[in-house]
Amino acid sequence: MSDTRNSRTYTIVVTVLLVLAAILGFVFWQKSKGYKEEKEKEQTERQNLETEKVNIERELDSLANAYAVVRTENENLQGRLTSTAELIAQKENTIRQIKQASAKDIQGLKDQGGRPAENQDRIRNDYQYPEK
Repeated sequence: MSDTRNSRTYTIVVTVLLVLAAILGFVFWQKSKGYKEEKEKEQTERQNLETEKVNIERELDSLANAYAVVRTENENLQGRLTSTAELIAQKENTIRQIKQASAKDIQGLKDQGGRPAENQDRIRNDYQYPEK
């Protein structure tokens, strides 16, 4: 009976140990599987982030180039604006001089007064208008 009892106790202990070993093996296998999946997920996320980083760097370069082009264009437009403002000032000065000369001519015509026929003849001869 003692042999049987020792054998039976030995069998129970071995069975319990095997069950515990199986449970521990299963638990560690699950943890390993979860760790592997998590590592693959992190690797995929890292690759996605690196791809996004490259795309953002490309966009940044593109925007920097576009900014440089727009800045150059703005400088050109500022130069044109300055030259156009100078041209307008010159034209306004010319118009002012023409108005002053016209005012003097009008005053001279008014001073001549009573000789409109002579003035008309002179204007026709100067500008070669055909007579009516």
